[in-house]
Amino acid sequence: MIAIVAAITSQSLKSAQNLEEGRLAIEGRLLAIEPFDDLEVRRFVVRDSNIDIASGAVLPLIMSLNELCTNAVKYGALSNATGRVHITSAVDEPAHLLKLKWTERGGPLVQELTRRGFGTNLIKRLADQLNGSVRLRYEPEGIEYELDVPLATLQAREAKIVDR
Repeated sequence: MIAIVAAITSQSLKSAQNLEEGRLAIEGRLLAIEPFDDLEVRRFVVRDSNIDIASGAVLPLIMSLNELCTNAVKYGALSNATGRVHITSAVDEPAHLLKLKWTERGGPLVQELTRRGFGTNLIKRLADQLNGSVRLRYEPEGIEYELDVPLATLQAREAKIVDR
């Protein structure tokens, strides 16, 4: 966890123009995001699977979702009053995979990135830590993120974290 916090701090400060901008970037990535879902306006639609996940695999999953949420707040479906995020997880028993999908809809028009930024690199590194594969698509109607993780990695007593 300390290595991830150090990486977030280092990468955020590299692209900052000054210390205040760096502080705000780090704070935005590390602090919990305010709740966006309430009973009157459902901003999140979640369909999940009942699966046990080992403690060592939880952090990379949470960090990935946090990064997606941070970006949705800044630029995507959670940056306006009408956007929604659909999160689904399903177990593919024949392939022995957990399939996690994050889909944004109703936010501003999305354009393909011209360069990979810190968040994209972080998401890919976190998937690598889980021996998983990740796909990010920048569809005009919203970002689509898909993560496939071997069940053996998620259910190992202590998920092995690969340092890259």
